[in-house]
Amino acid sequence: MLLLLALVHLAQAPASLPFDPPAGWTRSQDPGSGLVMFSPGGLPVGRMVVMTVFQPEAYSRDAAAFHNEVVRRAMTNARALEPAQTGKTGGFSGTALHQQLSNGLQMWFRIYTARWADRGQTFILSANAPELMQRFAPLTDSLMARIAIPGAVAEQPASSGDYIYALPQGWNAMPQGASMWLVSPPSETGERCTISLWPMRQSGGDVLNDAAAAWGPTFREFMVPPGVTTQLIRGVSAQGWEYAIVHRDMAAPGSPDATLTGFVMMARLGNREAMISWLSKAQLYSTCVQFYTGLPNVWPRFFASLGFRGWTAPAGSGGGLAKGIIGSWESFGSSTGGGAVLQYAFTPAGRYAFIGVGQRYMALSRFEAAVWTSTTFGDGSYSVRGNELTLTPDRGQRETYLIRLEQESKDGRNWTEKLYMMKPERVMHLDGSRVEDNEVGLARVHP
Repeated sequence: MLLLLALVHLAQAPASLPFDPPAGWTRSQDPGSGLVMFSPGGLPVGRMVVMTVFQPEAYSRDAAAFHNEVVRRAMTNARALEPAQTGKTGGFSGTALHQQLSNGLQMWFRIYTARWADRGQTFILSANAPELMQRFAPLTDSLMARIAIPGAVAEQPASSGDYIYALPQGWNAMPQGASMWLVSPPSETGERCTISLWPMRQSGGDVLNDAAAAWGPTFREFMVPPGVTTQLIRGVSAQGWEYAIVHRDMAAPGSPDATLTGFVMMARLGNREAMISWLSKAQLYSTCVQFYTGLPNVWPRFFASLGFRGWTAPAGSGGGLAKGIIGSWESFGSSTGGGAVLQYAFTPAGRYAFIGVGQRYMALSRFEAAVWTSTTFGDGSYSVRGNELTLTPDRGQRETYLIRLEQESKDGRNWTEKLYMMKPERVMHLDGSRVEDNEVGLARVHP
């Protein structure tokens, strides 16, 4: 408590960010300082876990300066026993500390700060045992990531060494030696998915072969069961760098079943290559993977934001996506109780045509079923700027998609051209509706 009280600032602003503790946590408040504290029940005797909510304080500098100031206060009059670990959780900056206080007590802290308007606010998770911090930190990371910061604007791209990227919403960036791991908040099943950014390496000349060669060492702890299909992907980004992905399902050590999935992406940047890997549960078990595409939910937006320091596109490489989408594309989707067909055609003159056919089935009895069919048509103009496709229908509202063009293969000999189109959509869940990125993959239709 001495450390927490030392952080209380006298200049306080009235508005406070909401913190909704899990069910069963008890609330208490210190009348003198205004500190609000929440604690979980059922802890062993002598063990303590507290989430302390500080009152907002007036602060005129930026979010990074506010976080550094709070961490500086927290480290005053306490001895650091381990190096501080800093990252992001949603709109919050976070720092983990392990300290010995002036009374000799060892404590573990997780400091969260946010800055908006003319104020900043601090939340601190504290525990007096490392296993308690390990148990509750993922939960509080997830809770903090859900808090919307008033008036927040889109964050500037993050960076790690040679990489520039947008951290997926709610994820944490964690340094791991010379690499950077981007880790998802835990799902309801406890799954945490990881994007790893590895140090640059020398190009081997063939980006697909290099990705294939790197897959084994990257996932050397896992086994690929017999019969698992390897997915190969290759393409050229809107920024002009060539890339390839090798994607396989695999089994955890000691397990015969392919319940995990991982891929390695290599991006060729002249005579060097950037390497990015993914690790999660396999498609049937993962909350991080799209059902229809088999790729991570966060991948379209992350890939669209990805860039590299010092990279300059070769002369004449611009406009690749605009030229590549010309032609006809088709997608089939099906689910329990229905199905859908999407077809797009793009002309060199900047015009497009669209048709969507959806069907829904409902059993009326053991011997009779009803089928509803709905058809939509669309025509208009389109434009491609970088990796954004904008459709302007002759009747209706303009729509903008993030796109990428790829070729996919399961044997390295036969390749299918794919067009991926993504835009945020409102999706209904049992606990309400949320806006989520929704991506559809279409295959080229050859005459």
